[in-house]
Amino acid sequence: MQPITGAVNENSLAGKTIVVTRGEEQGIESKSLLESFGAKVLLFPAIGFSGRAVSVKIKERLLNAAFDFIVFPSQNAVKFFFTDFGSTTTLNSLAKVVAVGTKTTVKLSEYNVKADIVPELQSAAGIIEKMKSLRVSGKSALIVSSDLSRPELEDGLQLLGMHVTKAIVYVNGLPDAVIQADLNTMLGQHIPDAFMFTSPSTFRNFIIIAGVSSAAYFTGKQVVGIGPTTVGEMEKFGLSNILQPQKASFAGMANTLISFFKTEKMKTGI
Repeated sequence: MQPITGAVNENSLAGKTIVVTRGEEQGIESKSLLESFGAKVLLFPAIGFSGRAVSVKIKERLLNAAFDFIVFPSQNAVKFFFTDFGSTTTLNSLAKVVAVGTKTTVKLSEYNVKADIVPELQSAAGIIEKMKSLRVSGKSALIVSSDLSRPELEDGLQLLGMHVTKAIVYVNGLPDAVIQADLNTMLGQHIPDAFMFTSPSTFRNFIIIAGVSSAAYFTGKQVVGIGPTTVGEMEKFGLSNILQPQKASFAGMANTLISFFKTEKMKTGI
């Protein structure tokens, strides 16, 4: 990401229509952020979530303090974990709690749980790098995740010599048919300047819901991916010139988009 030159103000995204594809709960917060810079935001939640109960065996191991680390790679992992368990008493005081980043840390605090370990790089790679310095070989870790979580985190911790168990606490899917129809109606009434994708699944689902047949759909539009995994999924579809923030967060995406439009304005003088 190029550094933003000059002041960022309430007009930094004025006149721009931006499609945000993340889930509705997080999307509302993202919408407010972009609107504070003057953007018109189309909230297009391209993903739906539903909880899945953790197995009795894993619950018993948690209650018996069988894990040295409990890893939360997302806010949704926190939400659905505690929705299932119903209280924080299941987290024994001996287990170190690992949160992928600031937002996940805040979500944990809503359940009166403090994150003991938060990597500087807010990603699976950041967690792995952080754990390298902690002499974790032979230790056990529970990764709380979704059905679509990629294997990098689990594989990386195992390469450090850890005994890893995965608890799938929620599943990703498409919104229901009525919501999809409403989203397409909304999209058809506007001409977006930019699209923001916060996961591979939000991109894949958007393609399905909007009936996008080729990368040509995005011609003349700016597309932002939150990180390398999401960008890779978009590139497989044929997209290029994708913006990616240095910091994998929605605020980082917003700053990247502001920087891009500011640079374009300087080039055109408009």
